[in-house]
Amino acid sequence: MGKFETSIKQKGKGMYNLSEQKKFKVGNKVVVTHRARDFENGWNNSWCDDMNKYVNREAVVQDFRGTSGIQLKIDIAFDEEFLFPYFCLELVEQKEESVTSCSIFDIFDKYPHTCEYCGAPSWNGIKFECSNDGCVTNKK
Repeated sequence: MGKFETSIKQKGKGMYNLSEQKKFKVGNKVVVTHRARDFENGWNNSWCDDMNKYVNREAVVQDFRGTSGIQLKIDIAFDEEFLFPYFCLELVEQKEESVTSCSIFDIFDKYPHTCEYCGAPSWNGIKFECSNDGCVTNKK
């Protein structure tokens, strides 16, 4: 095999395709869909019974360990750390916030602005105007 090949044969049980693993990124939400057989498809690891409690649970991709699998962060009170093969994981669709569905005024209300001279709040819900009466921007 050349040094740039992305499939690695492990333990004579098939090929582990690292390029398939690339569809996941650190921070992605995933669901563990099913258990894997030991060394299935070239996965260089084995499934232990304690991993069964993670099936059908959401998790966050935390790290990649080559053919040993993907480390997940699961929001349940287990201190264990397991590596799952990519073929047992499914990406969870994440809804993106749409800025086009709100007005420019909603954005200014959500993200407060301050006066560049005195630091006082400067968005009053209608226009930019420093709320500090003693500020140089309010002297005429």
